Order: sequence, then C-alpha cells, then structure tokens
Amino acid sequence: MTKEINFKKFFSMGYTLVYLIFFCFLPLYYHDNLDNSILMLMIAITLISIIIFVATLNSRIVFGGKKKYFYLDFDFFSKTILSIYVIVVMIILITAPSIPIIEAFKGTSQGDLIMLRESFLKTRTGWESILPYIITVLDSAIIPYIIIESFLRKSRNRFFYLIIFLMYSISFLEKAYLFKIIIPLMFYLYTKAKNRKLFLIRSGVIILGFLSFMFTITQFGGVENSEKRSFFSIEYIPTGILDAIVWRSFVVPVRTSYDALLFFQNEFSDNLLGATSNLIATLTLQERINFERLLYFNQFGGNGTGNANFCFIEDAYINFSFVGVIFFSFLAGSLTRMTLKSRNLAAISILPFFLFQIYNVSFIANFLNNGYFIFFFIIKFVKFRKSN
Repeated sequence: MTKEINFKKFFSMGYTLVYLIFFCFLPLYYHDNLDNSILMLMIAITLISIIIFVATLNSRIVFGGKKKYFYLDFDFFSKTILSIYVIVVMIILITAPSIPIIEAFKGTSQGDLIMLRESFLKTRTGWESILPYIITVLDSAIIPYIIIESFLRKSRNRFFYLIIFLMYSISFLEKAYLFKIIIPLMFYLYTKAKNRKLFLIRSGVIILGFLSFMFTITQFGGVENSEKRSFFSIEYIPTGILDAIVWRSFVVPVRTSYDALLFFQNEFSDNLLGATSNLIATLTLQERINFERLLYFNQFGGNGTGNANFCFIEDAYINFSFVGVIFFSFLAGSLTRMTLKSRNLAAISILPFFLFQIYNVSFIANFLNNGYFIFFFIIKFVKFRKSN
C-alpha cells in the first residue's frame, strides 16, 4: 500500500529548500562579483517570504463559514473547455507565418528558429494580439487541471486530451511550455506510484530524453565555455542539456532577480506601487512601467520583445517594499493551503507548477495572465459531479 503524503509538510519543505538553496546559498557562493548590499537585501526578503509562506500554509485559522458551491458536470465542462482550446490552437496554427517544428525538420538554422518562435505568438498584431493571452489563460493551469482530473476519474478522453496538449506544446519548440503538463502529471503519478524511488528514476530518464529531443531539434549543442563565465552569470554558456535545464530553469531567474534589485536601486528613487502591472497601473491611473523589458535591455542591450522574468518576491519588493513581500508570500501560502484543503488531488497536482511559475515571474502577472484566477475560483467555488 502506498504511503500517504503529508502535503503541508511536502510543500513547506519544498518551498524552504528551493528558496534557501537558490536565493541564499547559491548567490552567497558567488558573492565575489556581487554588490553586497543587494545580496543581503535579496537574502533578507527571501527569508521573510519563507517564514510567511510556511506559517500561512500551516496556519489553523479558518476564514468564512459554510461554503456554497456551483455544481457542474465534469464531462460537459472538460469537453467545452477543450473544444475552445482546440479552436484557438487551430487559429494560431493557421494564422502563423510558419510552424517552428516543421521548419526545424527542414533544417532551418538556430537563429531563424528563434525568430520563428517569436513570430509564432509574441509579435502578433491587430486582432491576433489577443491569441497569446487566450491560449496562456487556458493552458497554464486550466487545461492541465482538466487533464489530471481526467486521469483521476479514468476518463476515456484522458489520453486524447494529453496528446492534443503535447502536440501543440512541441509545435513551436518552446521547451519550458512542456513543464506545464510534465510537472503536474509527474506529481500526480508520483503520488500514485507504489515504488516512488523507482518512479523518480524512470520518470527522470523519460523527461530528460524528451527534453534532449527538444534541444536537439532546436539545434542546441553543448559548447566549451572558453570565457569561463560564472555559473551565476547571465552570460554563462551551458555545456550540456542537463546543465542548460538547471541553469535556465533555476539559476537564470535568481540572477535576474538580483539584477532586478540592482537595476531598481540604480534607476528608481522609490517603489513603483504596482506600476509594473497593466491592471494596477490602469486602476491607479499610473503610467505603465514595463520593468521586465527595461531590465532585459539593461542586461543585453538592443530592443525588441525581450522580457527579463524574475521571482515574485523581488517583484513584490520593487513595487511595494517589504509590505509587498509579506502580502504576496501570505497570498501564495493561503492559495496553496486552500487547494490542499480541497483534498482534490488533481488540483493539488497543479500546485508544484504554480509555485515554479511564481519562482520565475511576478505574482500578479502569473495570477491574471496565466489563468490562475480562474483555476483558484474553480477550487474555491466549484464542485464537479461524478461521471455516470
């Protein structure tokens, strides 16, 4: 019999270890080339976030009284949402100048493939500019949740849903996109595995194999790092696939978070009070500050559509100082706790990717642009009837 997982302990330990290792120990190890005051600030707000998140997650305070739910038929809901998803995907593919994976098999150069990925979604104009938002709202949390829920219910459509998602994921060669389904699905299967250690080994091999395939067709190749750039440098050159995955997924957001604090200190005299968010800037009648793009230009120069994504903790500090760090860490802990209280394994399986995303981007952008406002609404107010 598979031992039941203590999810509160699992997420408390996971959050603590990840942020301690990557936002405290790693920059301390490479401190020689860093501004000491910025380094200490990053460590301080990281420790505050860990304390608030863990305390909130493990709190026994109960808010609200008896809950009222909307009851929906899961089959109807899943088929409706997936139909919308397929229609949007078809529009994207039909209106795209070209499909990157097809061009990759034709032998298109790496530089051209990068440009093709940009034009596939990011550089859309006119009515097409709404397509990236719609697809991101659907595929970041809602579609993966439906897929995992389908597996949980042993729905006959579960593999069909999964294949559709995977086919679109690889169509434009965006490797990080695959994590949207890989992380929740692997977490779900891990909780169900009889031998979890063996499962981790097997799934690790499968994931590395799949990502190796993606790196290969995008013409990534390990190169000798002749300039000996630090592993903590934004200009570091990965020397292999595993090296690239770890560096891009975990180190780049940390280094960019450090650069964000340094850039903020050098270029701005006061906190931005939410001006980095389109919604908050509009509601508060402020001029929108595209901080991520300004930071990207500061790091690499030039112009274009580049954005430097960094952790929600630093974004909270830049906008609202220590109050923002406390509030958004509390919000992250509260939403995690709420999802765990639902006892819905499909919903709980989405949490690792949700926490991975706020490791990489601002909380507000993730909540609004990636569809989590809909996901958490469903968890809080919707109950699905059992299929007949």
